[in-house]
Amino acid sequence: MKKVIALVLALVMVFGLAACTKKNGGGDWPSGDVTLYFPYDESSLTAVNATTMADWINNQTGKKAEVEYNKTASGWNLAEKMLKEDADGLTLMVVGLDALTGYIKGDWASAPFDTTKFQIVTGFTQPYPYSGCMLITQADAPYSTWKELEAYAKANPDKVNVADRAGSIMTTKLKSLFNQTGLSKYVHWTPATSDSVKTGIDPANKSINIAIFDETSAAKYLQQPDKYKAIINCRADNDFSYYDPATNGLDLIKKVPTLLDVFGKDKAEQYNVPNTTAIICRAEVPAETVAKIKAVIDKLGEVEKSDADDSFYKRQRVNGGTSKYYTWPSADILKEWKRLEPVIREIEGK
Repeated sequence: MKKVIALVLALVMVFGLAACTKKNGGGDWPSGDVTLYFPYDESSLTAVNATTMADWINNQTGKKAEVEYNKTASGWNLAEKMLKEDADGLTLMVVGLDALTGYIKGDWASAPFDTTKFQIVTGFTQPYPYSGCMLITQADAPYSTWKELEAYAKANPDKVNVADRAGSIMTTKLKSLFNQTGLSKYVHWTPATSDSVKTGIDPANKSINIAIFDETSAAKYLQQPDKYKAIINCRADNDFSYYDPATNGLDLIKKVPTLLDVFGKDKAEQYNVPNTTAIICRAEVPAETVAKIKAVIDKLGEVEKSDADDSFYKRQRVNGGTSKYYTWPSADILKEWKRLEPVIREIEGK
């Protein structure tokens, strides 16, 4: 009899453990409050992504979602913290291209695309357009096109001062183009900050001859044609459909030649550095749970322009943000980050 009881208890334990495993390995998501780690300042423009995403999760699931900010070591502190959390999908992290830069610089102990540590749930674009960032110079500069800039820089080495905001996504975009075309060695890279770029590019100063700005910021300069002009738009496409037609300076933005216009499709895609951003979680989070997280977040990308009164759509355009939450399949994000790793290694001298 004791043996029978022992056997029954053993079976109860086995089935009980199986049930727990099944519950922890999948089940409804979220089963509790969600924490979204965000490796930037709370005051940053990209913070609109974090708050919008957290509110969207709450809106869609009824569960509380909070954002925790910490940009230390390009976000590695948060990534390391996430690796110690339960693999239940309740701890997520927003990761941008600067995490890859942080890994290459040695701030991250593991690559954000290390599939033994992390998995990419889904991807989207930051508030800036997918890839649009313009090279701005003074109106009286002796070059107005990329080819003219190339010719002038090669004929006058180190005479063109290019703003170098080390570590910024803007400079990564800029150096990707200059390095891969071979023009980098003919210009003088001038260490700069956001404030010194604005001061230096002013025609009254000219300590900086070339600076890069996102499209909507660049448009403000283009509206002063007596002082500034654009050389090239570092985007690999000519799709401006996600802009509100009433956007100030949109007509000027469209007139600037893009990488596609100047170099053709293949080279444009090679030189381009898109603002890909992803939601990641621990590698051990079950596929069933990841699929449910992805389904919730990807719905935000379905908010169309026809839903102009939708508060989530409006928030995507705060402070000049223009993009939708375009869905980026995790496999595409992984491929893109691996493509850009050698490009960024060259930029960082690693």
